[in-house]
Amino acid sequence: MQTLSDFLSFKAFISPSVLMFCYYFGALGVPLVAAVMLALARQKARERGLVLEKATLWASLATQQNIVVVATLFVLMFLCMEIGWRMMFEFMLAYFQMREALLGLSY
Repeated sequence: MQTLSDFLSFKAFISPSVLMFCYYFGALGVPLVAAVMLALARQKARERGLVLEKATLWASLATQQNIVVVATLFVLMFLCMEIGWRMMFEFMLAYFQMREALLGLSY
């Protein structure tokens, strides 16, 4: 009963456990959401006539070079998204660890 009382009075947080679940769920979901947003942005740009058919630099590259450029950009963006996502959750978890340490000092 004490744990339920602590939970209802916000003395005990469930957030660290929930954060771990949300991190792993988001680590898979962030790249998927980014891909969907990119597809929607490209579709809207085509509808408005804002897309150039072939950029000069892109057209001058061979097909293999285009693949290397796209793959490199994909890997870099994926790493940036995942590192940013991880850092956000590490800051939140650090907050809860600091809170627990300060509560331990107060008793």
